[in-house]
Amino acid sequence: MSLNHPYEKTAVTEAWEPNVKLCKEKLLPLGICVRQAHEDNELPFEDNSFDMIINRHSVELI
Repeated sequence: MSLNHPYEKTAVTEAWEPNVKLCKEKLLPLGICVRQAHEDNELPFEDNSFDMIINRHSVELI
């Protein structure tokens, strides 16, 4: 999937430690921000940091 968005304005989150490590190895060198996030409703970013968020996994927040 490509939105042709500049890498330096792109961020990803991941919870599972092996995937966090892989994302950092592959994405950080491209300039993509990688942060570990364990809670879907508590992202590790300041409020109003994004214009758009895309979730590739279904999440149910209660």
